Amino acid sequence: MKTLACGEIMSGCAATFAAATEDALLAQAGRHAAEVHGLEVTPDVVELVRSHIRDDGKPDATSSNRETSEASAPLVSPIV
Repeated sequence: MKTLACGEIMSGCAATFAAATEDALLAQAGRHAAEVHGLEVTPDVVELVRSHIRDDGKPDATSSNRETSEASAPLVSPIV
């Protein structure tokens, strides 16, 4: 399971994300960055986010986004 705490990047943000793959997590984070923080998702932003992704080693049957339930339909292109 891959996890990300937005507050590690954007001070004060309580959003957290979890997904089975890095690509799924980056899609969630990209949507959040654009919608909530008004950021343009650039290669530099992708690398910054990627550097904060943690792998807790636990298998996961389904992706989950603790901030929103629309984890399967990104509003922005996956940031890879």
